[in-house]
Amino acid sequence: MADRFIQVSKPGYWRFCRWLVLICLMAWLLATLVPLALAQIGVTGTVLGWPLVFAMAAFGVPLVYLGIIAVYSLVMDRVERDNEIGGEGS
Repeated sequence: MADRFIQVSKPGYWRFCRWLVLICLMAWLLATLVPLALAQIGVTGTVLGWPLVFAMAAFGVPLVYLGIIAVYSLVMDRVERDNEIGGEGS
């Protein structure tokens, strides 16, 4: 277990992790606030019979959240594999 923490102490790894988390948080904030901002300025329209802003908030935003989680998971899996961090055989 101690060997795993020694391997992870690479400054480039942590710098990349912080940037990835920051990018994911910014995407989350943008996905959350865009429908609210569009509702505030009074954007009209429909998507499959639903008001546009409601459809974005109800259907689009959760899909964006899932996309953020998927991207984070895939990128971190690749980074950890490249840096030989974690896993059963470590």
